[in-house]
Amino acid sequence: MIIRKAKGTDVPSIILLLHQLWPKKELEDDKLSTMIRKELGGKTFFYLVAFNEKKVLGFLRFHFYSDFECQKKIAYIDELVVDKKLRGKGIGSALLKECERLASRKTDVIALDSEKHRKRAHDFYKKHGYKITDYYFRKKI
Repeated sequence: MIIRKAKGTDVPSIILLLHQLWPKKELEDDKLSTMIRKELGGKTFFYLVAFNEKKVLGFLRFHFYSDFECQKKIAYIDELVVDKKLRGKGIGSALLKECERLASRKTDVIALDSEKHRKRAHDFYKKHGYKITDYYFRKKI
């Protein structure tokens, strides 16, 4: 397995992983494809994939933003998804480690959110030294 920057050819696999992450949501593949391809061509979002010689095993998407409280840039992990059949094999840890390595060039803080029901993900992040520091609120308007 290698960790590398995502390419356009990885987009269909990334979309399949997003369907695994949110199986009850009605995701529109065409919209997702357009969004991902646009982000891959830009300078705001960074995509990493765990890849073996045949397929994408997982992916991580992150970006940087300026934070007033910390008074510096922070890396924010938007998504980290590993194929559900391959979880617990170190793929997520490898993606997270590479994200941390790349992010450390610009910051010393990484943040993320995780849905309340994802207890296994919470344990994963705690195992890697992440602490619960905030609540995340959302409202549909």
